[in-house]
Amino acid sequence: MSNYQDSIPKEFVTVDAVLGSGGVTDGVDAFALTWIKTEKQLRRLFCFLVFRCPEVSIENREAFELEIIQNPKLSLLSFIRCVDALNSTSLSAIVGDEYDEFLRQIKRMQRNRDKILHAKITGKKIGSEQLKADVALLRRWIETVARCSSEALATTG
Repeated sequence: MSNYQDSIPKEFVTVDAVLGSGGVTDGVDAFALTWIKTEKQLRRLFCFLVFRCPEVSIENREAFELEIIQNPKLSLLSFIRCVDALNSTSLSAIVGDEYDEFLRQIKRMQRNRDKILHAKITGKKIGSEQLKADVALLRRWIETVARCSSEALATTG
């Protein structure tokens, strides 16, 4: 088993516990945690690509880190664009046939994400079952990106 295959189940222990809790807000809680994990994965992939660039050295690494830390506009979708800009192979090509559907669904979720994460009403009557389906889709995205980037970029997911 490769590193990403070991780490993904561990990464989702909390999400699985929330989903198995039977709590009234288990869908929204699991969605929030999974969205954070999805952004984390893409941030890590982005950083992997940034810090292997020849322009980044021990002398200027902190400046690059500070730029990443202080940029309030970095989001899941912007990390995808950044990965595409930094790599000779786009994330679409790395992920393959499922990419377009994943991205369409992620964009749909992104439109509601801020309101959901800040406990505001979306006005769309998104139920727990839809949020749980979104969690499952994001988990598949994370697994797919981990597997495909591990193969294409020699990352650990």
